[in-house]
Amino acid sequence: MSISTHKLRFLLSGFFTGLTLLASTQIHAEYFGLPNGRSADLSSMPDKSVEAGFVTGDLADVSYQGFGIRFNALVSPDSMFYLDINQTEIEDADGTILGIGFFYQLEGLLQNTDTAIKGAYHNGKVKQDGFRDLKGNTISVEALFSGKKMGESNLRWYGNVGIHKFDFDNYDETEIGFGGGVFMPTSFGEFFAGADMIDELTFGAGVRYFLQ
Repeated sequence: MSISTHKLRFLLSGFFTGLTLLASTQIHAEYFGLPNGRSADLSSMPDKSVEAGFVTGDLADVSYQGFGIRFNALVSPDSMFYLDINQTEIEDADGTILGIGFFYQLEGLLQNTDTAIKGAYHNGKVKQDGFRDLKGNTISVEALFSGKKMGESNLRWYGNVGIHKFDFDNYDETEIGFGGGVFMPTSFGEFFAGADMIDELTFGAGVRYFLQ
């Protein structure tokens, strides 16, 4: 369910920073993370890669921007772990969010479609001048799907659906989210772009560089 402005102001004792953080995380893909922007076929990925990108959105006239860097490591042909760091800006509040996650590929689940499951945890805080630090953490569990080339182009599609749990100052909320986008192989890695709906809509894009 969505969180009302009345409840937010009551729970956060009128702190504008808390209101904007909660509003923005309701709409964010993976809560503080980058769009998935990848194939569910992990065997096609190199042993290590690094990506950078941004996410932007708006909810109830509250602007949000997030910039992140993510390091990926393939630990087996069907398993990949990642670490990320994200700089979050919500109106005039900002902070740093750290995250950890994994992908695990599922074989033979859907014909002509690659499938993986994903889990992620993010933790951090934002601060507005003159207000106390406001801390939060999120847990996301998603299914990731991807297909082959789109027509004659090099573009490929992906989609995701999952559950996102948000815990902020002893208040927790759970939302169902879904999204998707495209990614395109290059000589050095991949470009990606996508949109996610978790109560409201966000857009993101980035580039992935293959280290090996």
